[in-house]
Amino acid sequence: MKTTTNLVLVILLSFGQQLFAQDITFDATVEDRIIFTHEARFFDSGGEDGRYSNYEDREVTICSENGAPMFVRLEQFNLESGKDFLYVFDGADMSALEVIGSPFTGLYKKPVEIQSSDRCLTFRMTSDFNVMRSGWVASIESILEPIPEPALAQE
Repeated sequence: MKTTTNLVLVILLSFGQQLFAQDITFDATVEDRIIFTHEARFFDSGGEDGRYSNYEDREVTICSENGAPMFVRLEQFNLESGKDFLYVFDGADMSALEVIGSPFTGLYKKPVEIQSSDRCLTFRMTSDFNVMRSGWVASIESILEPIPEPALAQE
């Protein structure tokens, strides 16, 4: 029994990220799209371990599947300061207001947390022709409202 339990634990630890979240890499495959999710890991165009590219100008909108607000945590963030930018808009397109702190540029040593007021956030990444940094790694999830307990029937 102990061997079976250990094997299941190893499998879950090895594949846990794949079971519970999708990966979204901000490259040409997602450009100008709306992606619906409840949980994801979000990377610049270089993916989890690479650097983003020169001359980027991409946009993607990420919305919750359940209509709840979105929560983003920029866990690692490093763009060329003052030259490369991540703009975050609080809505389904770039006509929405930017969130506080946007555009993001440079190195952030502490995580940045962003919450939408509605179900969508729109991201726009721009980079110049010169220096490329490590980019970003973010987690995204929809915020579920607590479900009220049903009222007890009175006898």
